[in-house]
Amino acid sequence: MLQSCPACGRPLDTSSGITRCPHCDAPSGPHAAVDRLFSQAADRGPAFWAPAASPATAPARIATAAPLAAPAQPKEAVVFNSRGVTHASQGEYQKAIEHFDEAIRLVPTYAVAYNNRGFAYAARNEYARAIADFDAALRLDPRSAEAYNNRALARAASGDFDGAIADSATALRLDPGMAMAHHNRGFALAAQGKLADAVADFTRALELNPKLANALHDRGFAYTAQGEFDLAIRDYDREIQLRPRFFHAYFNRAFTSAAQGNYDQALRDYTEAIRLNPRFAVAYYNRGDLYRSRGDLDRAIADYTEAVRLNPKLTAAYYSRAGAYHDRDQLEAAIADFTALIELHPDMAVAYSSRGLAHAAAGDFERAIADFSKVVELDPKSARSYQSRGLAHAARRDYERAISDYIEAIRTTPKAPAVYAGFAWFWATCPDDELRNGGLAVELATHACELSRWQSWDCLGALAAAYAEVGQCDNAVRWAMESLALAPESEQETCRARLAVYEAGHRAGN
Repeated sequence: MLQSCPACGRPLDTSSGITRCPHCDAPSGPHAAVDRLFSQAADRGPAFWAPAASPATAPARIATAAPLAAPAQPKEAVVFNSRGVTHASQGEYQKAIEHFDEAIRLVPTYAVAYNNRGFAYAARNEYARAIADFDAALRLDPRSAEAYNNRALARAASGDFDGAIADSATALRLDPGMAMAHHNRGFALAAQGKLADAVADFTRALELNPKLANALHDRGFAYTAQGEFDLAIRDYDREIQLRPRFFHAYFNRAFTSAAQGNYDQALRDYTEAIRLNPRFAVAYYNRGDLYRSRGDLDRAIADYTEAVRLNPKLTAAYYSRAGAYHDRDQLEAAIADFTALIELHPDMAVAYSSRGLAHAAAGDFERAIADFSKVVELDPKSARSYQSRGLAHAARRDYERAISDYIEAIRTTPKAPAVYAGFAWFWATCPDDELRNGGLAVELATHACELSRWQSWDCLGALAAAYAEVGQCDNAVRWAMESLALAPESEQETCRARLAVYEAGHRAGN
């Protein structure tokens, strides 16, 4: 199945069982993007719905009256609190805060007003202030389940997942029927990778409140992380029925559909997410990635361009657009994007490596070598960069440096089939007649095939070239046919051309 690398966006053939991207060495597969959700803000995988981000969906409680244990408050303070609640429910959080301020000024012991102001701060992503207000509410009313629940979500949003779990548990001890406390605890558990426990909490929340859309959304996320794609899709379907204009639901369903290989549905959902939120940069990026995997480079580039316009710091969009330009042989445009990426992230090794490949494709081997050398400086164990620099040296006929880099690549990763195959290609096809060494090429290519269990089209192709160099055209034809049988569609034309050459040599020899 074709999907895309969650880090660099390039198409991957996951049917081969690969677990790392051959382009950028990032972990591949849908789980990879999920695993990075809490460490990279620009991640393109499905997202938890941030608990305090929207007044319509936030799993927190605004208390409109004081808990039973609290004394009655002066009427004027209650009025200010009620006005604050009204503003908060309309998303006018600054006005809400001003009214809660006044309620607290009038009655400094007004626990409900502290709780509600904390909610408003949390909705503005001012979590430290929110937590301080929830602390104050709990000092005044230690039995406020709402305040514990709300502090739990603020702690979760701040990354204090242990604290969030503890607060949710206390809220549930005080009010066992509080569905949102189960949801918030599930959120924190999922963030810690405790997905089964998270699903149990989300499920309990839905048993208590079947229309709690956030619980459906986040359980769908947890199911996706577990690889339970059908269950995730079912939850997103139900969520969309409850809130059909919530663009994150379409976005997550699109991601999960793509993980299943249902690209048509994924495209429809990304498009709907964009229609509902035309400024959703990551949705453009993901849709562009799908277009690129289908070979529709014009639409892919258009989507990547819009993603960059909306979010000039969206690293992956620059990378993927550069790759699409490279696919179209628009090398100057690709180099410009890789350069922009390097300006954003001067220590991003994969950007230098990719720009080096673009320079090499354009015939500018000096600049290519400079970029590959920078990668080696940043990552001395990057065998691919030694190999690429070796190719660039060879293209400049600096064979001594080329050999040195190939040897270093093998020293760095002695069990990597590709580095042996690359060195075999060098010895089998070197333009220097005196240096070319078919026997050594056969030895290296055979070892590469053994390491790859004779399942790598590139290693088999290197072995065919090596046998052709030593004049064993029958073996060259044999392994070239095996290489063609395993080659991806994008490489089959090249493999057929090589096979034709070997077959012609075989006929001439007979």
